[in-house]
Amino acid sequence: MKKKIKLSKKNIIILSIIFVGLILVLIWVIYLKNNTIVFKSTEDVKDDLLEIQSNVKDDRKYEIDNPLYKEDVGVSRETLYIKENASSKIKEAAKGTDVGFETNNKSENGMLIIDTYEGTSAIEYKVLSHTKDFLDVEIYSYKNLCDLSYIMGSIEDKKIVEEGNDQLPKCMIASNTTYTLSSNFEGGTNIAFFLDADKKFISSTTEKTFTTPANARYIKIITENVEDKKDTAISYNLVLGDKPSNEFIFNKAKTSIDVNDNYQNLIPFNTEKSVLYIDGGDIEINYVTK
Repeated sequence: MKKKIKLSKKNIIILSIIFVGLILVLIWVIYLKNNTIVFKSTEDVKDDLLEIQSNVKDDRKYEIDNPLYKEDVGVSRETLYIKENASSKIKEAAKGTDVGFETNNKSENGMLIIDTYEGTSAIEYKVLSHTKDFLDVEIYSYKNLCDLSYIMGSIEDKKIVEEGNDQLPKCMIASNTTYTLSSNFEGGTNIAFFLDADKKFISSTTEKTFTTPANARYIKIITENVEDKKDTAISYNLVLGDKPSNEFIFNKAKTSIDVNDNYQNLIPFNTEKSVLYIDGGDIEINYVTK
């Protein structure tokens, strides 16, 4: 005869707890499977990221809809990037792809050099210090930090520039920094004029390589007249360091920051290496790099 198994009240409670526990574990596993990447391999995550990237570019999206990755990835001007606080699995999966990574840097004395993902913009920024309520920002390609041109003979006497009676364009520079100036015109002498933050003349130089004054913020450039060369249009190249460059095409963008407004203006990066000048303060910036 078979013995009947009698369950005590205590055993029933224990079995019930185990059963409920198993149900909860099963529910939790199903949740993790459908709502997280816990059970995905690194290769599976990589495939997902590449698919999201393709959709972002094809549909010109500025955000993603996939709930599995929404907290870990972002979009900057149709470029997918991995956020700084993303999981290690996602960061590992993105290596070797064209997906970008969020990084962070701070300007010093109103200048910042960054390696960026071309075609992106700043993810976010915050003002660290300021002497003005509105900060003018200029963004240049590292290959040419100058968007200036000059018509030979339009300034007959450099005192006109020194006294501020000219209509020459100007561009930002950094103080206490070494630059090298070149032009696309052979012959003549280039003169660089240094101005302070109030656009007042400080000093000038005819040296090809020079170090800017401690209070310099802007530069103007002319080329002294050469006989029979008046009305010649001259373009310039300005680079950091002491090695000249012959690239006279420039890539420049401008914006401004209202220190009393939380609105984030677009700060675009149109080349892979950019130089930011910030007039009136310093900023901390998050951006996309490879």
